[in-house]
Amino acid sequence: MNIILCGLPMCGKSTLGPMIAQKLGKIFIDTDHELEKAYAKAVGETLSCREISIRLGEPAFRRWENFVIAGIQGITNSIIATGGGSLCDHETAQILKSLGTLVYLQVPSKVLIQRLMQKSALPSYLNPLDPIGSFEELSKYRCQLYEKFADTRIDASSTDLEEVLSRICSSIEIERAYGQQ
Repeated sequence: MNIILCGLPMCGKSTLGPMIAQKLGKIFIDTDHELEKAYAKAVGETLSCREISIRLGEPAFRRWENFVIAGIQGITNSIIATGGGSLCDHETAQILKSLGTLVYLQVPSKVLIQRLMQKSALPSYLNPLDPIGSFEELSKYRCQLYEKFADTRIDASSTDLEEVLSRICSSIEIERAYGQQ
């Protein structure tokens, strides 16, 4: 069984993913890191997802993301952290749904905005003239997708990572007990 973590940027997917994998004895895969590696291999230049997105634009970035996620379809026994916009592409969302249980890590927008503002550079998907407004708009759109595709929703707003980890693992165990995935 795979567990796929989805949610808005800065909700904890890449932080909690390795913790969940270690606790459950699973492999951890971060699709953003896989995308960066695939891009570097194909193009010969190492860039972050932010830099790739700026260079290529969102449509081309989503095609790369789809390529990477399609490439992990045969994987099992993994915790997979997705990029915040992975579900924006319908085909990619369907692939993720087919891989296992989709867990939506919910964190209020105001908490995520505070986390984003602490970063050295704004993400490429935010308007630098109105980062809060553009994040709210992005949040509204993407949260609808997370709600649509997620099998489970977890409140990940606590700063106590062990508490959130416990919630996620309990939810996974409940789903296992009732035979989902």
